[in-house]
Amino acid sequence: MELICQYDLLRLESYQTVQKGIHFLSQDSLHAFCFYGLDYFNYSFKSSEVPYTNEELNLIQAFYRSNGIAKFKVLSPLPEENLLHAGFKIEKSFIKQTLPTLNSFEDVGPTTFEWVNENNIDIFTEAYLTSFEAKDKNLQEVINNFKQLLTHNNIKLFLMKDNGVAVGVIVKYIHNEKGLLAGGAVLPVYRAKNYHKDGIKFRVNQLLANPAIKEIETWTYANSPSNRNMLSCGFADNKTYYLYASN
Repeated sequence: MELICQYDLLRLESYQTVQKGIHFLSQDSLHAFCFYGLDYFNYSFKSSEVPYTNEELNLIQAFYRSNGIAKFKVLSPLPEENLLHAGFKIEKSFIKQTLPTLNSFEDVGPTTFEWVNENNIDIFTEAYLTSFEAKDKNLQEVINNFKQLLTHNNIKLFLMKDNGVAVGVIVKYIHNEKGLLAGGAVLPVYRAKNYHKDGIKFRVNQLLANPAIKEIETWTYANSPSNRNMLSCGFADNKTYYLYASN
């Protein structure tokens, strides 16, 4: 699975409520996402590589409490003694991966890719939740939240299909000259069949069709199948980040 992470892509100007249940916080270099109903979207990060201060931790905690979120995560490339002393635990590490050579792929495999719109957003959402193994979620609530993504020209959602059957989902995101493979996962029953690699190649080709793109990156859990698939498709591990989880 690839992480949905815009760590150094999104620069939010202020606290925003995008849609019911979706909130953003931005103050100087501190940013936080709140996506009610999807725990893995609830994380904060800093656009500068300096440790979190106690004041910033208090602000983050207040932000999530005000939006009814009990558990959230803090992202950092640094050892954060402050977070450990505050009761956070290192949950996972993941890797920022970059594509050093911007070449298109000639062979993208037999998988087909269906652009997501209002007509199939419900199918995409159900496949997304199943692929990311998100349990006990209100499907209609998540569909309504995902619909707002369809209005953003720099975000594109796709269903991966084989012979007309949905096998997984992928997302690509563009910010200025940077392209991001911004989330991809395969339904459990279809894993280890090269669908994820096909999704990597498809998005790289799509991004490189835009002459403005000068960089391509992605984020994957360390030592995961997705991380290894990226490496096999030419990506290189760039930097390790740590995910600190609240109690």
